[in-house]
Order: sequence, then structure tokens, then C-alpha cells
Amino acid sequence: MPTSAKTFDKEVEKLLRKYISKGMTRFLDIGAGSGKYGKMLDVWDRGDFRVEAIEPDVKYRDEYGLHQIYNYVYHQSVHEFIEDYRVYCTNVVIFGDILEHLPKSADRCFRTFHLSV
Repeated sequence: MPTSAKTFDKEVEKLLRKYISKGMTRFLDIGAGSGKYGKMLDVWDRGDFRVEAIEPDVKYRDEYGLHQIYNYVYHQSVHEFIEDYRVYCTNVVIFGDILEHLPKSADRCFRTFHLSV
């Protein structure tokens, strides 16, 4: 079950507002879990921007209604996503609680991918 502390929620919301005010329109939430960051972005009119997510645990789709929170949910691991979407453009990548869950080889590959986003 996904859990997330609320310690930095206000700071994250400020950052998201800052990115939106600068015209950033595409967001990718990696490790969506219960959809916390997608919900934060849901307060704005989505007509101008997209919020997508990567969440490998398919049961979360129904349990947390991820398809109602995000414009699109990729149900695959980060490693599979990188392999399938070598050319993927987004403005903001939201890293929740994910890096420590990856094997070192996938983590290294993901960090390289992150630098190129």
C-alpha cells in the first residue's frame, strides 16, 4: 500500500505552481501510488496541460482511480518505460518515493534518462 508523508506537501505545491506559472504544461509522476501529486495538479484546469504517471502496480489503477486522476497511466516499471519510450518529452518529472525501490542497474539507467528529460 502506498504511503506518503505530508512533510513537504506545501513546498511541492509551491514548486508545481511555479512551474505552471512559467508555462510548463507536461508533468510525469513516477511511482504514482495513490495519485498524491496528480491530485495536487488536479486543482488547475487541465485544458492547457497533461499529467501522466508511471505506476507498475496495476491494482492501484482501480483501488485509487488513477485513470481519473491522470491523463494517462503507464502500467509498467520505470526500466520498461525507458526501453519503450526512448523519446519522451515532458517539462517536469515528479520523483516520489521510487529510487530506493529500483535495482542498481535500473536506477543507473533511470538517472541517465532523467538527465535527458
